Amino acid sequence: MASGLTLKNLYEKYFDAESTISTYFMPNSEFRHDVFTERGNFFASIFSSGDVKGDILIKYGGTLVASSLLPACESFKDIFIVDFLDSNLKRVDQWLKKEPGTIVPSELEKKDREMWIEKEEKVRKAIKDVFKGELAESHPVAPALPAQADCILSEFCLEFMSTDKKGYCKALKSMTSLLKPGGCLIMSVVLECTFYMQGNAKFPVVSLDDEFVKKALIEEGFDIKETQVAPRLINSLHSISDFSAKLFLFARKGKDKE
Repeated sequence: MASGLTLKNLYEKYFDAESTISTYFMPNSEFRHDVFTERGNFFASIFSSGDVKGDILIKYGGTLVASSLLPACESFKDIFIVDFLDSNLKRVDQWLKKEPGTIVPSELEKKDREMWIEKEEKVRKAIKDVFKGELAESHPVAPALPAQADCILSEFCLEFMSTDKKGYCKALKSMTSLLKPGGCLIMSVVLECTFYMQGNAKFPVVSLDDEFVKKALIEEGFDIKETQVAPRLINSLHSISDFSAKLFLFARKGKDKE
């Protein structure tokens, strides 16, 4: 972390959503299949099972919106987006308004562009509101929402915006307070990662293993239904980010948990 900057200051000063997407998610990125395609396949399999459905879904973290919500918008009536950074919220707003120039990482195949436009519109219609949470000193804090959700979808979020494991657990507790008892949680988490680069800016990451994440959820009253640990695919570019694997997880909140 840059000398003298808090995590909040670092993100406010240096984070740029478009740069992150260009580096890690676009078709010409070496990281794309590693952090984008595999997580998409896992999410699609969960939503297509028919076990995850309801009225309200919360997308927690706004860097990836349309591509993440394509398999979800058929199963939920209303979608809310929660994020903590002005640059992410601005990008979501631009995309919702169809403003030109917004990078959309699912525009990967030109031949599929017509189909993508149709699906993109379904996602836009499903999104009912966007909320800004607070990036506190050690972790993100969820905003107040009009109702608890039937499902939360969180992608590569909490570990990037918490300063340590204690902060991560507080962030997890805050996020899952937005979920109804019996509701579903679907997550992707980078494992054993200490940093990632965006241009010349270096952002810290809380280093986690899959057992820590699962234990933290169990302590919050969740029943772990399905997990997948996917090892890092590329052996190069460790100077850009040093993660070793990704965790994809599906859990259900206990019905006696508020």
